[in-house]
Amino acid sequence: MTSTISRRTTDETQVREQDGFTLIELLVVILIIGILAAIALPAFLGQRSKAQDGNAKSNARNMVSQIEACYHAAGGYLGCSAELTSAETGLDLGAGPGQVRITAETANGYSIAATSLAKTGGVNHTYTIIHNLGGVFAHDCTVRGEGGCPTDGDW
Repeated sequence: MTSTISRRTTDETQVREQDGFTLIELLVVILIIGILAAIALPAFLGQRSKAQDGNAKSNARNMVSQIEACYHAAGGYLGCSAELTSAETGLDLGAGPGQVRITAETANGYSIAATSLAKTGGVNHTYTIIHNLGGVFAHDCTVRGEGGCPTDGDW
């Protein structure tokens, strides 16, 4: 019986010595995770910037809907910028990043600018919609070739 106990004790000791990972194995796993993170991080940041630009474009289009509704209610565009507030539109109004504003307003049209939170070279992307009576819409942006702003025309 004592030989069985001593054999069992020896077997358990051998099993305990084989538990866990070696330092080399852990370092290899950490290195692989680091490489995967280095590949995925730029792609993630690019998607974040695209989402911020998409939000700015959406805000500009929503402001178009708001000002067109004001036009039909008031019979013209003049005075709409004073009438449209953040509470009424549900949009963050202003000139800062992530905000939208009416930059020009005449009897025959308007200009709306929305600034994105995304930046290129320290400059926030700005998307502009210009409308004149007769259905002429123009779309412009500040940073060409970035954030859905083509190098040759309207967004």
